Amino acid sequence: MTSVLNVDTIADKAGTGPVGLTKQSAAKAWSNHNMSGTSARASFNIASYTDNAAGDHSITVTSAFNSANYCWSYGGKRANGDGTNCFDVAVIRSVDPTSTVTRHSAKDHDSTSDVDAEHLCVTFMGDLA
Repeated sequence: MTSVLNVDTIADKAGTGPVGLTKQSAAKAWSNHNMSGTSARASFNIASYTDNAAGDHSITVTSAFNSANYCWSYGGKRANGDGTNCFDVAVIRSVDPTSTVTRHSAKDHDSTSDVDAEHLCVTFMGDLA
């Protein structure tokens, strides 16, 4: 027999906050930010950003993953000097992730030089601690 569950809101037991996602296949953190700064346009479960150098950025999540073996995916773009045309940015390296921090490098897809993506979108998947 098939069942249907129709709800408007799912909250924690106390009814005051969201439910905890620990063993489900949902994004556990995500961000849309400019790599030349340390704040996001929008994010979920992100504690902070570190601008290490041009094209070199670290992201710290608020709630730790249960190990450093989680998955992440990136996509980015940057505008040319007048801001009218956008170019793809390739994130080609992630360095020694921990359960709370991932560090990555962005390269211009044409010249392979380090660049700050104006829009870097990141999604993190895995089990939280």
